[in-house]
Amino acid sequence: MLIIFTDLDGTLLNQDDYHYDAALPMLSKLKSKQIPVIPVTSKTRAEVEVLSKEIGLSDPFIVENGSGIFIPQNDHRFNLVDTIILGEYHLKLLGCTYQEARLGLDKVAKTLGEDLQGFGDLTVQDIVNLTGLSLEEANLAKTREFSEPFVTPPHLKATVIEAAVTTNGFKVVVGDRFSHLIGSNSGKGKAINWLMENYQWQGEKIV
Repeated sequence: MLIIFTDLDGTLLNQDDYHYDAALPMLSKLKSKQIPVIPVTSKTRAEVEVLSKEIGLSDPFIVENGSGIFIPQNDHRFNLVDTIILGEYHLKLLGCTYQEARLGLDKVAKTLGEDLQGFGDLTVQDIVNLTGLSLEEANLAKTREFSEPFVTPPHLKATVIEAAVTTNGFKVVVGDRFSHLIGSNSGKGKAINWLMENYQWQGEKIV
């Protein structure tokens, strides 16, 4: 059995204008062969839902840098051990809650002696100005459930940020413009492994 895991920005979505037209023929072929295509992204559930509806994806997806795995309730291909029902999904939570991430960012800021600006501190218009997203896209990006992106202080080395985050019991994905504070058990690799280990459809082996 083949399962395809894909990032979004610069992968399923091209890196120039984030359009997906070029991927549609292959996605249609994969769907006809019942091969799951599972997005693995730093984006939020709300962002992935909009994209999935536009391009016709109905498989599970991994959001916020491996913090949460959403499996549609009508998808019976996976063992749903330790999941909870959230809306129309079974959720496997690997990370923390958004409230915990916000408190964590405050602790990291104190450790660093910096005034860190997370998405929770920014208005939608601020995010538009910083990212170039539309107002609608910025609203979706601000709908965090498990992690907190923050503006990366340009004068701090990644190792300094990582050390402060680890000291406070979290993990971080450091980026040039934004970094993402996530729970200590989060991670894209962990989320992918969980889905692979819990795939149980007709006794088929994943490759």
